[in-house]
Amino acid sequence: MNGAPLLRLALVVAALLALAWPLHRLTSPPPADLPAPAETPTLSPVRITLGSTRAPFHFRIDHLGQTLWEGDSSAETISRSLSLPFPPEGIDLWVEVAWKSGRPSALRVELTRAEHQFPPQFLWGKSRAGEVLTFR
Repeated sequence: MNGAPLLRLALVVAALLALAWPLHRLTSPPPADLPAPAETPTLSPVRITLGSTRAPFHFRIDHLGQTLWEGDSSAETISRSLSLPFPPEGIDLWVEVAWKSGRPSALRVELTRAEHQFPPQFLWGKSRAGEVLTFR
């Protein structure tokens, strides 16, 4: 037998162990700089005004999966004040409306926040309409 097999095995194991740390550093992804957690927006008082071309109508307004305001109206215009988290990039509201008549109708949604009135947004439909409206 040539040489000592146990000595050769020990040298191979030592060489692999010596290379393990540099190989690990070379093949690992760099540590990611984690972004700072986003601030939760504070609640802001807002006023929502709904105006319909036809009354009566049923409506529902949702934000982030929660119903903010739902009801029936026999008047063509109604409004309500709410407190909502309003981030700098704006707010998305899911608005649904259903009219009793099957004729073409429209719903105007206006949002006012701290004396700033956003441009009105509209939904059109015959008996029902639903859409995500973004106010920035």
